[in-house]
Amino acid sequence: MRIAFLGACGTGKTTLVEALYKDLGLKPVYNNARNVMSGLGITDLTDVEPTKRALLCESILITRLTKQMQLWDEGFISDRSIIDELMYWELDNKKNFPTLTDTLKDFVYTFYNKFKYDLLVCIPVEFDLSEKEKNADRLRWVDEHRYLENEYVKKFYNEEKKNPRCCKKVITVTGSVEERISQIKKAIKELNAEAELTTRSKNE
Repeated sequence: MRIAFLGACGTGKTTLVEALYKDLGLKPVYNNARNVMSGLGITDLTDVEPTKRALLCESILITRLTKQMQLWDEGFISDRSIIDELMYWELDNKKNFPTLTDTLKDFVYTFYNKFKYDLLVCIPVEFDLSEKEKNADRLRWVDEHRYLENEYVKKFYNEEKKNPRCCKKVITVTGSVEERISQIKKAIKELNAEAELTTRSKNE
């Protein structure tokens, strides 16, 4: 099973991975953005010139893809999807690098022609970040950027629901951690039931 989350920063993606990976018997894949930033000498996202920001987004996307592909056959649950990384690229670099944006989008969706997540879980923004959370470090996009991310997630969900390209099943989860876990486990049961039905049909 390959499960990934899609959502703006501070929506609880990593919390869900922590709560689920042992129970599901899956390897966790976590956001490695801070390590990438450190390697590029970035300590404050609000003060990064366009070329370095583009390099950051591209490096994070490639790092995420590499980590997930290493576990593809084994299965994983990732606190971000490749779509997340494409989202950050588009929101922050499309204006300055339109041609490269098209190239990256083609790359990502060509990848999904052959490799799809079993379950992609979208998490909407349901609460504002506290001032403490906003100021915990300077390595997160917050405030209005967070809501641009949220609009991107909603648009992607609606499109993927109509025309699945990146996953076998896409859902949106809301509510408390326990409620979200229940919704995710229900979706996994549905996927397993569909897989079992397909196997039976092939064997008959």
